[in-house]
Amino acid sequence: MTTLKDVEKAMKDVDEHYEGAPVPTSVAVLLSTLKRHILDQQLFGSNSDDDNDRDDNDDKNNIFASLGSLVSTYQTDYANYSGISVLSTSDLGLSPQALAVKYEGHEFTVMTLFQAHKCYHRKPKSIKSNDQTTRDVYRFSDYTLAEATAAGAQIDLDVALWDANRDGLMRDLCEKAFEQNLDAKKTLMKAQGEIVEDTLPDRYWGNKNGTNKYGELLMMLRDTFLANATKRNGKRKVSELADLGDLADTL
Repeated sequence: MTTLKDVEKAMKDVDEHYEGAPVPTSVAVLLSTLKRHILDQQLFGSNSDDDNDRDDNDDKNNIFASLGSLVSTYQTDYANYSGISVLSTSDLGLSPQALAVKYEGHEFTVMTLFQAHKCYHRKPKSIKSNDQTTRDVYRFSDYTLAEATAAGAQIDLDVALWDANRDGLMRDLCEKAFEQNLDAKKTLMKAQGEIVEDTLPDRYWGNKNGTNKYGELLMMLRDTFLANATKRNGKRKVSELADLGDLADTL
């Protein structure tokens, strides 16, 4: 049976193999899941003759055996691994220009809704009534990205407030978009490798100057979605754990 020592050695081998580069999410999730199950067995395993305890331990042993086999498979892949794959948001269909999101009954893309939220970040002297601000936001649903960007540039923006809120805002909008678009969420969860935003001529969210903030956000959300799916499916049948890439299909 795979032991905790085996898993810790595999984790060390992974770190040495990738030499500081990002470890593929599927590999990291696999090893973390295996370690968690082994720790669970060590802490909560039972030698009781109770049928339920025995069945539970048998199920755990089957899971450990399956995951241990998968570790060996991945270790074989490590030897043939030649580099980290790079995926573009345009190829994945997940660019902020393409990812749709519904807000208060109106259809936007993530990026046009992001620009629309500048209406909520006006300088105090330029703040409008709530009703007028709401109408201004809804108007962005009819804009192209270029039109939304131009309209956003015309707003008397409280730059300090906007800079403080923009990262959290983009994350909130992306999470909302993936909640509303299950296929897009599955695509993100199955995307193994580095994700690069290649559609925006944007020095902050795009990869124009190597910042790639949007790509980094997608990778962070992918890791969160996979971790949550792994927790929900930790005790599924062995056959259902055979490919962690299919965790997305259990949503």
